Amino acid sequence: MVLPTRLAVSHLKGEEWCDNAKGLEAYPALIRHFEAVDPQFALCWQMEYLLGTYGALKYYAWKYFKKMEQTELAEIYKAVYDAWQEAFRIKKEQDVSQTEVKVKIAALLKSAHENEIKAVEIMEKIA
Repeated sequence: MVLPTRLAVSHLKGEEWCDNAKGLEAYPALIRHFEAVDPQFALCWQMEYLLGTYGALKYYAWKYFKKMEQTELAEIYKAVYDAWQEAFRIKKEQDVSQTEVKVKIAALLKSAHENEIKAVEIMEKIA
């Protein structure tokens, strides 16, 4: 379990080759688009793609920790996954040009971000 946990921590801390916002730092970059006055990016198909694909990755993290009997991490990632899925559902079904809709999505992503910060703290202790 130690090696996969170290890999997850490394990923979440952004220790990868990509120049884009990565790991936990991707959250503020993503949330900013929903908090912006100009909703152009939030309206585009890429935002839906990001919410859908990254949400799926959170599902796999939840299932992995559940399989490894890491109950606390599994519960955290279940909450993270649920937040991403709800944000994705809202983006698909509601008018994201409306301020209250963008606020809902941003709040869900902030909640997921806070939970992943907790997850990193836990994983660093066991890695």
